[in-house]
Amino acid sequence: MQCYLIEDDIATQFVLSTQLNRLDFKTKIFPDVSEFEQLLQKTPSRLEDSWLLVDINLPVEDGDKFLIRKREELSRIRGLRIVLLQESSQIPALLQQIEDVTACSKEDIFAFMQECIS
Repeated sequence: MQCYLIEDDIATQFVLSTQLNRLDFKTKIFPDVSEFEQLLQKTPSRLEDSWLLVDINLPVEDGDKFLIRKREELSRIRGLRIVLLQESSQIPALLQQIEDVTACSKEDIFAFMQECIS
């Protein structure tokens, strides 16, 4: 399975990608939303049947604001599972319009993903 990770912290990138690899996910890391947005614009079909993990606090644009801004494009991608990485389990109301948006802490993400793929 493919997982796209938008995370700016290098140490967190390493920990998350290592754990995702252990779950047999191929992980592509983006340090901010602008780089991921290029993929979304050029080849959105590459995102089908994959996971998108987005940190809520990012340098260029916060993850929740990015997801709200791109909700229409993201909702058209078949099988895309979106997880907003944050401490709180509350999802902004606008994000609820995107199918399969979940909020999860970074500490709990692996148990959540493992449960989903089992």
